[in-house]
Amino acid sequence: MSTATVSLQPPVAVQWTKNGRIVTLGKIYHQPDGTLAFGTPYAGRPFSTPSLPVPVYQFLIDLGAQDWIIRFDRKLKGYRIRLDAVGRLGRLTEDGELSVPLHLFEPCPYPQWPFATRAVLVPPMPDDKPAAKGNPLAANRKTGGVR
Repeated sequence: MSTATVSLQPPVAVQWTKNGRIVTLGKIYHQPDGTLAFGTPYAGRPFSTPSLPVPVYQFLIDLGAQDWIIRFDRKLKGYRIRLDAVGRLGRLTEDGELSVPLHLFEPCPYPQWPFATRAVLVPPMPDDKPAAKGNPLAANRKTGGVR
């Protein structure tokens, strides 16, 4: 995988271009213990299996984020998974995203996070594929799994 030097001051929204439009996937913020997390809220939109585009996942790892938090605003519930586990447990979808079933996340206290006034648009990988030499995800593209 490529290594990027990433420096920003949280909270920052993380955006991605999907199907020709920019979408906000969540935000990077400091957890109470000072570590970085990536938070994805669900409110007023249909829930599906959580997934992250591979370049966004790599951006978060390069940044030093430790956890991915899913927050259900209407139910006031939160779920957490370590980002390093996403690379091991996620399954690579046809559209190049790491999909992680919610049952692999552990319940956590409902997180409060600050409003993000800035955003970062994560660029695609070259050729928009995770096929760079030495990329452990590339070997799993055909099998659909990241182990």
